[in-house]
Amino acid sequence: SVVNIDAAIVRLEDTHFWDAQTIDKPLGTVADFSADTASLSWIGWPVVAHGAASGEMCGEIKAIFYRYKSVGGRDYVADFVIGSRSDKPLVTQPGDSGALWCIDGVFQENTLSPVAIEWGGQRVTSGADADTGFLQLSLSTSMAVILRELSLDVVQDPAAERTQYWGPVGHYKIGQQACFLISDQNLRNFFTANLSDISFTTDQQIQTATHLQAAEFVPLSDVPDVVWKTNINRVKREVTRPMENWNHYADIDLPGADGKTLLEHYLADESSVDWSQWTGFYKTAPLPSASTQTSNSWGALPFRVWQIFASMVDFARSGDGASFLTAAGCLAHYIGDACQPLHGSQHSDGLNGATTGVHSTYEDNMVDAFADQIAAGFDSAVANLSFRPREIHTPRDAAMTIMDLMNFCHTVLPPEKICEVYNQARPGLHKSATKSSQVLDALWAQCGQETIEVIAAGAVTLAAVWQAAYSASGQSDTAGWLSETFDGTRDLMPIYEEQDFLRSLHLEFLGQSDLPGSDAPDQPPTPPPAGPSTAGTNPVHLDDRGHRAGGAAVPTKAPKSRTAKTPIPGARKSVKRPSKTTHRTAGRD
Repeated sequence: SVVNIDAAIVRLEDTHFWDAQTIDKPLGTVADFSADTASLSWIGWPVVAHGAASGEMCGEIKAIFYRYKSVGGRDYVADFVIGSRSDKPLVTQPGDSGALWCIDGVFQENTLSPVAIEWGGQRVTSGADADTGFLQLSLSTSMAVILRELSLDVVQDPAAERTQYWGPVGHYKIGQQACFLISDQNLRNFFTANLSDISFTTDQQIQTATHLQAAEFVPLSDVPDVVWKTNINRVKREVTRPMENWNHYADIDLPGADGKTLLEHYLADESSVDWSQWTGFYKTAPLPSASTQTSNSWGALPFRVWQIFASMVDFARSGDGASFLTAAGCLAHYIGDACQPLHGSQHSDGLNGATTGVHSTYEDNMVDAFADQIAAGFDSAVANLSFRPREIHTPRDAAMTIMDLMNFCHTVLPPEKICEVYNQARPGLHKSATKSSQVLDALWAQCGQETIEVIAAGAVTLAAVWQAAYSASGQSDTAGWLSETFDGTRDLMPIYEEQDFLRSLHLEFLGQSDLPGSDAPDQPPTPPPAGPSTAGTNPVHLDDRGHRAGGAAVPTKAPKSRTAKTPIPGARKSVKRPSKTTHRTAGRD
């Protein structure tokens, strides 16, 4: 069988005239449909699209892997047949080819999950009048398959899923340098001996580490982005984690219902860093004033550090050096995020929740452009750093250390300053990042030295948390695994690809086993299924941050009918099979 893709890459002269927003809702994660994830549970899911000829189209998936013609013993198959979801016919016509079909509000409430691209159509009749008594259907190809075959990605609204990340240069620099800042000599020797598993051994290698793929071993400092994030890992989807993104940030400067921020609550009472306090805050906090989202971002960064610290203690105590190293390397990523001011702020990609492109411009493009200067200034920044991590004995202490770090970074380099410098250097309305030298130079001139300082603070904090987890385990300095070196591909990759390793869940679904010593419940709610490949016929609705929501999409049975005797005008020539009175058309335009 052959699946028709019928997709191409088009060069855009100016991306500023294009918008990732589809219809009236933001784009979410691409629905992962392929031969490996297909099941009958996909049938009946509601979908919407905007056709160039028909305008807004509403329908539902009626069939999968539909054979629309056979030639010379070869079957030609469409991934999806999309029809009407009501008694009214689906309105689609020649000119709609290329329309992006999205699953409507199933995975995430008020969010569209791209699922297919329309490339053709078919009419199905049940009476003699083929011109008026027909059922119109869309033939479409899986978006996930198209992205895989063309090595592409979908540009989403940056604020919708927090797809941005502290660029590889920042993450790997922090992981690299922390190995040399550990106080215990035996533990320091362990990390430096395994440095190539955590980061890269030279700054030159770090600067080229911008196109890593999850199909091969990824140095651990960037595993949470490159491997676990569904919107980044397009090559090995089975190891991605749909709830991972929430672990990478925490808007500690967002005012809550009482007008106080999470940071203000923490500075007044350090015990406020607890499961019930944060979940309660998020349930009532208003949205940032310039946000276009429908609900708040439930960022859980300090609790991710809490969770990993506890796991590292257990791994060290049990003598599992490979898992200890893997967890430590992944922890480097989250502490790297914590020292990036925009990861701890409601101003993540623009003032007051706006979407301007500043996030990736600053943390990816500026940091990459001035990587040499960052490397040259790092040692001096560490030597003169005013920030020193608190004493860490418990997972809660580790989480509070992250709050201390984020507070320090907000003081040294306020998120508002980054946004204001960016807006001044790049006036006008923008939604995407830029590599304009004028903008990058302005950011570096006014934020560069502070950027080196917060990166240094991140590395010092990471080394302290590593040391504290090892000390809390009570392991002897002569533990056998301290003298081991591990092969990343053979020893560590199978560990971080296991879904239960440092499991990635929304804060709402974490319990005592994840956050020991917190007030999280012993029996937290069961997480929803990851997607259609594991969902039943009544899939769980999620809101745009992964919450369980009311309602369920109930599949409807596709009607029995015959195919039409007349083709859609403008369609390619159809093929009639001698054994059946059928007529299929495909491939408009």
